[in-house]
Amino acid sequence: MDSLVYEGRYTFEAGLEAAGFYAGLPEKPTCIFASNDMSAIGLIQRLTERGLNVPRDISVVGLDDIELAGIRAIDLTTIRLEKRAIGAEAAQLLLRRVDDPDAPVTTKILPTKLIVRGTTAMVGSG
Repeated sequence: MDSLVYEGRYTFEAGLEAAGFYAGLPEKPTCIFASNDMSAIGLIQRLTERGLNVPRDISVVGLDDIELAGIRAIDLTTIRLEKRAIGAEAAQLLLRRVDDPDAPVTTKILPTKLIVRGTTAMVGSG
């Protein structure tokens, strides 16, 4: 397979489109990691419409842990980002850069947390 990456627009509609791409692959992946929760929700909807069971046939993981992800009907496995911490760190880095434009570029890795819910399962557990 050339590529298993589908480039979308970070929207519910992009998730719907991505589902067509993944459902059309001759060998389906066991899990899809979406670029955000809304794309993951669209992906799940369209995969289900195409007769695939999430998570029995394919697991789906989102990114953001938006409030909608935890609603029982959606129950999306996702990665929680600490958005306030990201914003605060970005502001500090920007202010340092404004004070000293020649300062070396800084990389900061902030903690995340995997929130396991109902859209993932062990391979072959279904």
